[in-house]
Amino acid sequence: AMSIYALAAGVGGAIIVPLLSKSIQLYGWRSTAVYSGLTFWIIGFPSVLVFKNYPEDMGLLSDGDTPLPLGQDSETSLESESELTTREALKSGTFRRLLLAESLRTFLLGSIVLHQIPHLINIGIDEVTAASILGLMISISVPGRLIFGFLGDYIEKRKLIAITMIIQGIGVLVFAFAFTLFHVYAFVIIYGLTYGGCIPLLMAFRGDIFGRKKYAQMSGIMSPFRMIGNVVGPVFAGFLFDVTGSYMIAFLVFTCLAIMSGLSFFFVKGDLV
Repeated sequence: AMSIYALAAGVGGAIIVPLLSKSIQLYGWRSTAVYSGLTFWIIGFPSVLVFKNYPEDMGLLSDGDTPLPLGQDSETSLESESELTTREALKSGTFRRLLLAESLRTFLLGSIVLHQIPHLINIGIDEVTAASILGLMISISVPGRLIFGFLGDYIEKRKLIAITMIIQGIGVLVFAFAFTLFHVYAFVIIYGLTYGGCIPLLMAFRGDIFGRKKYAQMSGIMSPFRMIGNVVGPVFAGFLFDVTGSYMIAFLVFTCLAIMSGLSFFFVKGDLV
């Protein structure tokens, strides 16, 4: 289910990125930004109105659950899932290791997306092709979301996430030394598949650890820490490019961080529910 959910973002990104690139060429980035924001409002807000909190709200159950006893509602079902308190979760080694692993991961996520096109242009690839390659990478992530999401039902998620992060590091290493389209497309395949595969695995892994009752709260607590990497990573890469005229050092650092993140995920053991 998580892989199908993540699939929507991948398909949307693969379609929207080339459209945005073309729109910027024709109408400029300001007009494109305004129309993109309006489109989000028009589509996004009405969609929220039909969202449901729990499967039980629609008379359904989570996958693998047995039917609820007569008279037991979704709140009662959630109460019976876990007695874990927020304080207990924050004190656990499992939470701290997961937080470290996810925080390290975020340093390269935003950085690769933001600096991918400038790096491609810097090695001699034209802007249109560079934008198309970004769209291709997002497209390649789509089958990765399905494949790894499926595998996550049969193989330990922490091991799969660790593998995808280490392979992403290898992909970034290839990108750091890329000087031809062959190397670039190798990066797109290696990084795109595992980047996509990591998304549904992480969402499901958090659910396994915290349970439905604490999933949103614990994800929210972790969010500011993950944001540090999303903010610092791109600035760090841009600074090194300004100083050295190349993204190579930044991408080598991101390679190390991806591998460290993968190793950290491998040691995230123990469910809290």
